[in-house]
Amino acid sequence: MIDAHHHLWDTTRQHYPGMTGELAKLRRAFSPSDLQPHLAETGVVGTILVETRSDLYETRELMATADAHDFIRGVVGWVDLTDPAVANTLAERRASPGATNLWASAISCSTSAMRNG
Repeated sequence: MIDAHHHLWDTTRQHYPGMTGELAKLRRAFSPSDLQPHLAETGVVGTILVETRSDLYETRELMATADAHDFIRGVVGWVDLTDPAVANTLAERRASPGATNLWASAISCSTSAMRNG
């Protein structure tokens, strides 16, 4: 079974503006080593990482994390489709190890990069 939606973050390195109010209790690092045991105990063999911020730096980090962990089968990332250099950014993402498909969402102006596991 593949779980299609997980987030990872490290609040010691990046700011996550959505972690306020009731979500403030989530304000701690959550890494692949935190996630993997839960996947194993529930019979999930793979997961898709989903961005937590509209930030290209995070997308790059998530793709590198996916490349380092076999159980991460894909990444839903972000790119600014209004940026004049968007074609270069998309080409860079396509050239990344494991990037097999890119698509844009006009609703959120985000791009998803799926990695084949």
